[in-house]
Amino acid sequence: MFELSQFYHIKIDTLINCDVQMVLSDYFLHEEYTLDEQALIQLYENLSDFSKGRLIERAEELTQFDQAKRDQSLQIRY
Repeated sequence: MFELSQFYHIKIDTLINCDVQMVLSDYFLHEEYTLDEQALIQLYENLSDFSKGRLIERAEELTQFDQAKRDQSLQIRY
């Protein structure tokens, strides 16, 4: 079963529970996202609810920071 999970990039829990919808979801998730995105998702899934909330807050801060930098860069050009 381990080999199947590795080959299809599906969690063993998903195979054991034999939830077809979850198996397909995990499989297509692998196909849809880059390795970095998959690593982030895996890390996120292992966090506590509190830490997940903190991570989302930090991601929002970083998004605002990046947007401000882009806006500043556009203003310098014109």
